[in-house]
Amino acid sequence: MHFLKLRLDIHAQHEIREYAKAIAKIVKEEFPITYEAFIDYILEAVTFSSQEMEIINNIINKNAIDSCYYQDLSKGEILDFKKKLNIID
Repeated sequence: MHFLKLRLDIHAQHEIREYAKAIAKIVKEEFPITYEAFIDYILEAVTFSSQEMEIINNIINKNAIDSCYYQDLSKGEILDFKKKLNIID
């Protein structure tokens, strides 16, 4: 998965990116749950700077987060999300 993360990047050389796409197709077919997690938590994940986190926390504090926003997340995912945002229940 680390290989795919690096080699599917737009900045990777075209030929190796095509090779990575072929491997990704195989992984998706053979290990669909793992591939979906890879997409969700690695390939399409984003990282926020401390300044960005401060902005996000300010927005959240002004607009209370309703539990309906969490309907698609497991309890563990909700806990991880709240930890990332420094939200304490």
